[in-house]
Amino acid sequence: MRNWLFVSLLVLLIVGAMFYLTVAEEEKEPAYAGDNGKACKMCHKDQVAAWETWGMATAYDDLSDDAKKKTECIGCHVTGFGEDGEFIDAKKSANLLNVQCEACHGPAAAHLKNPMKEKPAAAAKDACANCHNEKYFGFKADEWKIEEALESIKHWKDD
Repeated sequence: MRNWLFVSLLVLLIVGAMFYLTVAEEEKEPAYAGDNGKACKMCHKDQVAAWETWGMATAYDDLSDDAKKKTECIGCHVTGFGEDGEFIDAKKSANLLNVQCEACHGPAAAHLKNPMKEKPAAAAKDACANCHNEKYFGFKADEWKIEEALESIKHWKDD
């Protein structure tokens, strides 16, 4: 009887430890891949080449030293800011500096691991308005000609 109790507790302990490690490992895995200029370029060479010519590719560098300390500025100049703690700071999250592919298309870590099965979100016009809005640019969302803006950064083929 005593052996049965010992074995049962041991099995319970092992199963609990496995569950804890699995859940803890899942929580640690970042949703954002970062370094999109390198990571996305493997398959999306033309799109990344277009992005590299835009101000978004150097958005963080465009901030003054004072602005780099202000969360209200950083959020529009990095990728993944405010998203479950993805962007922490320039040192700890250097791979998320600037407005990268994932800022518009969504987190892509799963896509990079399994590109045929996992797809990042489609291009989202709403992502633009998070920063390009009245608060930061002085115009209302309905005044902004988003189609013209998107045409100026076009990096996709029309169907």
